[in-house]
Amino acid sequence: MKKKQDSKKGLRFRKFVLGFAIGIVFTLFIFYGIRTFYPEPDWNRTCGAFQPYPAPLKEPSAVNQSKCDALYGTFDSLKCEPQYRASSYNNSLNCYVPVCNTCQMQFDKDRERYDSNVFIISIVAGGLALIVGVIIG
Repeated sequence: MKKKQDSKKGLRFRKFVLGFAIGIVFTLFIFYGIRTFYPEPDWNRTCGAFQPYPAPLKEPSAVNQSKCDALYGTFDSLKCEPQYRASSYNNSLNCYVPVCNTCQMQFDKDRERYDSNVFIISIVAGGLALIVGVIIG
């Protein structure tokens, strides 16, 4: 019996599918390696101890809240961006005190730096893979 010869179209399709599969596996390998050797920032480790209440859990009296506003200021007087503003309940004064969530600001900075570094590592790994592919290829 004669073997059926692969057509050029079929061979080209197989090479494309194989190259695509290798690209997916290589991408997964790179990101798994990055996460193994360069762990991403963890919010629970960074900010787990500081969890302010974004909204009041119980309604303080207006008199007590005005005392707190006079002592600690209001949300508008905080020197941080609105997304980092939070409140912390003061048991002794029975009111909510506005605070800047500096922990969240630091976590966001760490996360941006991590994402930037992962992007650079990925670009370098992809460039090296292309160069090796051209040399071998």
